[in-house]
Amino acid sequence: MKKYLTVITALVLVAVLVACTAVKSDNIIPDTTAKKETTTVTTTEDIQALINLGKGKEEGIFSSSIKELPEEYYEPAENTNPVERLNYVYKDIQKGCIIYVPPGYDETKEYNIYYLLGGALADETAFFGDAGEESVLKNVFDHMILSGEIEPFLAVNVNFFYHKNHHLDIDDGAIVNTIKQFNSELREAIIPAVEADYATYAKGPREIDFISSRKHRAFAGFSLGASCSFLALANNLDYFYYYAPLCGADFAKYYPDYITENTIDGLRKELVELDYTTDDFFVYATEGENDNTFEDMNPMMEDFITNYPDLRSVLKVFRSVVLHVHRLL
Repeated sequence: MKKYLTVITALVLVAVLVACTAVKSDNIIPDTTAKKETTTVTTTEDIQALINLGKGKEEGIFSSSIKELPEEYYEPAENTNPVERLNYVYKDIQKGCIIYVPPGYDETKEYNIYYLLGGALADETAFFGDAGEESVLKNVFDHMILSGEIEPFLAVNVNFFYHKNHHLDIDDGAIVNTIKQFNSELREAIIPAVEADYATYAKGPREIDFISSRKHRAFAGFSLGASCSFLALANNLDYFYYYAPLCGADFAKYYPDYITENTIDGLRKELVELDYTTDDFFVYATEGENDNTFEDMNPMMEDFITNYPDLRSVLKVFRSVVLHVHRLL
């Protein structure tokens, strides 16, 4: 079952990979090791022009149908790169993430990048293992890139937790602080650290660089990772264009005693604050009717469709998923 879920996650991400206003602050990210030069922004017009690069609807996405993977895709491919570990510090806490590096990686080029998060018992090794290890998902990505089905991309498995005992981060209301920390960590530590060392569409280490390159960045996850995908949608919309939650639900659904604002309310606030519309993001949400999270996520998607007509253009995605995703599992 674990292998199958991993492959389904790969399919969700492949669907994203086929696709291809107010600034919250304009501070320099304090990263003295950054390899990229800082973008020069001197006027309001310069800033607005960069913001506009990350706005607008992407056409032609999800043009390929979901299909069964060839058996050989599960096995290691030749001429590939090992996954790598990147360690960093956030608020005096030592943390790390695992980086998938595509075959033929060239640091002089620009790559789309996908941040992935596992479930409540998972850490940064959930999808790819640790540095130098092999995994089914790595094999699938390698084969699809080498066969020319998708263009090369980077992927980053991140860690939501701050303690080895994950219950310390989620039980008895601790989840509220953990959510706030992870939301900030993603923005202030993870993305700047990763994209300083790897070749992405971000031109430098400033927030404006990540905002202008958001159409080349996605957040996806399984179970708790899916909940964090919704969290990123409602809190870091200016950094990500694509979202792929798999088999999860709104944190407010899981922790109603501690979290009162749901994803859709947070999303509305972000749209107003950032001067975005429903053309400025895309959600590919998946769930299987035989999965034990179906009763959590399916009502959430149906609620979006039924009760939020002002977001109708994006909710076509959810309607399609509700009607058809049971065929996947």
